[in-house]
Amino acid sequence: MAKVCVITGGGSGMGLSAAKFMAKDKIIILSGRTESKLQKAINELTALGFEAYAKACDTSKRESVKELVEFALSKGEITNVINSAGVSPAMSTPEPI
Repeated sequence: MAKVCVITGGGSGMGLSAAKFMAKDKIIILSGRTESKLQKAINELTALGFEAYAKACDTSKRESVKELVEFALSKGEITNVINSAGVSPAMSTPEPI
């Protein structure tokens, strides 16, 4: 089964930089809110020899995160998660657990 690394906030900055340090035998799933940034980052990673996919996700929304997890699991076993998405308490209303 393929090994998957999920990176939130992966369209730029620390998330994209972290992706470039992953082993090339892993599938990289980049998530973020801006699809155009994600696609640019995916193009950059594939040019470097990575197998990479984009999945739009707003980490302040529980349902959006669940969709990200389901997408990543469809590609293989999630072995790494790197959270570089910038979310502050002011960006959402806490949900009951």
